[in-house]
Amino acid sequence: MDGTVREIGDRYVLRFEREFAHPVGKVWSMLTESDRIGRWLALAESGEIELRVGGRVHLAGEGIESTVTEVEPQRVLAYGWRTVDWDGGVIRFELEPTTAGTRLIFTHDMSRLTEDQARGFRERIELPEGWEQLSSTLAGWHTIFDRLARALEDDPVEYSIKAWRELNEHYKRTVSASRRT
Repeated sequence: MDGTVREIGDRYVLRFEREFAHPVGKVWSMLTESDRIGRWLALAESGEIELRVGGRVHLAGEGIESTVTEVEPQRVLAYGWRTVDWDGGVIRFELEPTTAGTRLIFTHDMSRLTEDQARGFRERIELPEGWEQLSSTLAGWHTIFDRLARALEDDPVEYSIKAWRELNEHYKRTVSASRRT
């Protein structure tokens, strides 16, 4: 399922909703347990999330060093999406049980980058060709949730720049079309 975006002043709120044929407990463990986070989100050996408000969030593969802003076990997890030199806003996972398993509702609330900020971001971080804040972030989360689906099935999970590029182009068209309406 595609992600959506709302523009609120100088902010974007990205939203994804995914259904998984697994119980809430299994999905929650993928979001919170160090040895599981690294399989799909951090793309590292592990990630660390201290499950308390103010708890440390460390995702080495993404360079995230932040804190938990909200936690309701088996239901809600939110934390800053920040690196040492960039404030990427706040991400929030909400889990709802369904008859088939679990619905995950994800939001990413982030500031819109000015042209100067985007240029500085590109200079500091090696970004793929074609990177644009909105389409590329949507494409990134889309591929991340595809990896989560595979990880829940215990399938091998790999990063694919080809998949990201295709989704980035898709979201460029989608965002452009939604701005014309």
